[in-house]
Amino acid sequence: MLNGKLIENATGYSLEVSTLTFDIAGLQVVPNPHKAKDNHPDYHVVYRTPRGNMMRVGAMWSAISERSKAAYFSITLTDKNNKTWRMNAVRNETLPDGEWAVVPLAGGEPEPIMVSGTLELLDDNNMAGTIESFDFSFDVVAVESETKSDENHPDYHLEARSPGGTIIRVGSVWQQRARRAMPTIAWPSGRRAGRSTAPMPCAAMMRVMPISST
Repeated sequence: MLNGKLIENATGYSLEVSTLTFDIAGLQVVPNPHKAKDNHPDYHVVYRTPRGNMMRVGAMWSAISERSKAAYFSITLTDKNNKTWRMNAVRNETLPDGEWAVVPLAGGEPEPIMVSGTLELLDDNNMAGTIESFDFSFDVVAVESETKSDENHPDYHLEARSPGGTIIRVGSVWQQRARRAMPTIAWPSGRRAGRSTAPMPCAAMMRVMPISST
């Protein structure tokens, strides 16, 4: 669950990344002068300490997508809690020249987790509410998808904000057609978070609960 951008400059690239727990800007991405093997990184990601020294905090590789043949960058970044994040920097037609969107890695098998929360239907047909678990609690907005072209595509994009206010897409919502409408929510890590049950206490309010294993 992250968002960011990579921008080309005279010395390499600048990198900024936002997650639900931190915002970090001012990262510099510079060529690796010691690359000797194919699996060595093409670039080092460095950060300037409070004393002005440069500290290596990550790496970046140039890559080509096997499916689309498009060029992209693969990035690893270690935060101040020594957690390593893996992400890609990709291009799309909406971005200006020299800029890449930083996105989380996709994939993984769905994994049910314990959650609680509410989603309230707004006047504009979007939803807003709160989702909580043992180790997180945040406000979310479910924005109706404007690009849905297949029944398997999500009906809503689930968004939250980083501590610095950056909007981060944290999951997706599908409207399930059963005896009662029950949206299914999934996280980009592949973990399925839960689903809403019968409206409560009115038609515009739904509870978020774990998916039953039975």
